[in-house]
Amino acid sequence: MTIEWDSRKQWLEKLSHKSNVMFALFCAKQVIHLVNNDEAKVAINTVERWLDGKATAEECRAAAATAYAATATAYAAYAAAAATAYAAAYADAAAAYAAAYADAAAAYAATTAAAATYEVKEQQIEYLRILYIDSLPEEERNCWLVQACL
Repeated sequence: MTIEWDSRKQWLEKLSHKSNVMFALFCAKQVIHLVNNDEAKVAINTVERWLDGKATAEECRAAAATAYAATATAYAAYAAAAATAYAAAYADAAAAYAAAYADAAAAYAATTAAAATYEVKEQQIEYLRILYIDSLPEEERNCWLVQACL
């Protein structure tokens, strides 16, 4: 028997419902080791039993609904964990930014204070020069001790 294979969808449409279920079961069994959801494993086993005639279609639907609900719950937990991780990462980044900004502000404040202190000291030195050295007679201003103070 030759089948025209224009696309996978057309190929699957040409198969019977039972063949489609068998193919889906085969695919699911290939990745079941990656699934941590016991309900999904039960659903796969139920479908396998249905193919063997040992389970009803209603049992398959119930197992599928249970697996879907468990998957939705797991996804919701994953989404909540991802949101929490994002919030924690954002909080860490915000804290790091705040710390860096605080460090920069402290450095700026220290530099400004040092510059202000330097200016005040320069003003004090100039005031002392005017007060003491400039008031000395010319010959005493040329003394080596006075020159060392300048």
